[in-house]
Amino acid sequence: MNLSASEEIVLHLESIGSAVGLKALPKLGAQLRGCVIEGGLPSCIEIAQDLFPFFPVKFLMKDGWGETCYSAQENTRNIDVLSLHGALDQIVPLHFGRKLFHALGSSKKTMHVFPRGGHNDLSSQPGYIGALRAFYSTGTKTVVT
Repeated sequence: MNLSASEEIVLHLESIGSAVGLKALPKLGAQLRGCVIEGGLPSCIEIAQDLFPFFPVKFLMKDGWGETCYSAQENTRNIDVLSLHGALDQIVPLHFGRKLFHALGSSKKTMHVFPRGGHNDLSSQPGYIGALRAFYSTGTKTVVT
């Protein structure tokens, strides 16, 4: 990718893409300004174990993104991060999104929870566009809503 020195990148990650993207952040270099995470998850195994609590998921499933929280802590230290999550998300329940948010190493992070949002409908929730505009225009501070 050829960017001019004045251009910056904001990575927009969704769902399982958050795990992949958080591990890839160091490869984007100094021009990375921020990261938006929608419906982010800490680990595929944790999600599966939550769905099947009496099944030995961790022994039967390999998770290539099992270090997502570590990546979130280490790879977001110098960037702004916006986390968006639906309170009614049934695919990645909100407590997983909060776990990932708290693992983020950024001192400039914001979490916005949409009370009526699910996993695949955040863009249609009231306040979604406003949250993105605020993030892109003014940077962030640590906030959890």
